[in-house]
Amino acid sequence: MAKLEEEIKRATASGDRKVAGFKGATRSVEVVNLEVGDVLHVPENPDVFEQKIGKNTVQYIWVTTQEGNAKKLFPGTFTKSRQIYDEDGVKTGERVFTRGTAAEEFRKHMTIKESMASLYGKDIAVTDQEMIRTLNFDRTEVVDDSILTIDFVEK
Repeated sequence: MAKLEEEIKRATASGDRKVAGFKGATRSVEVVNLEVGDVLHVPENPDVFEQKIGKNTVQYIWVTTQEGNAKKLFPGTFTKSRQIYDEDGVKTGERVFTRGTAAEEFRKHMTIKESMASLYGKDIAVTDQEMIRTLNFDRTEVVDDSILTIDFVEK
């Protein structure tokens, strides 16, 4: 991990760019770099960046850990949803979503812009990670995936 200025330089050198704000829909992003125990400060008025992942473009903001390291925070982190399957690839009928008070607050709003704004200026913590069995995106095999719990930090 590196400090915010260093991470922004690396990201822009790789093609990421600052944009006017959040627009459009969110998508699930599997490049989430959050870990259980992370306590992250969401800036009051963050810059929004775009990153190309394959043929898709995703948006994110930079947040900082308690140690001062920078991490990308994607809106899709709060909307991740997975159908649970058994070992034979049969649906169990259960669907799980990102959990926690911050995720619940995020999903209350009508737009990504409003949802992200509900986090601005607050501290959030990754408090749990549940491993589940689901199908890969090609729907060809059962794989392990994780669902995070992200809560607001009470001050």
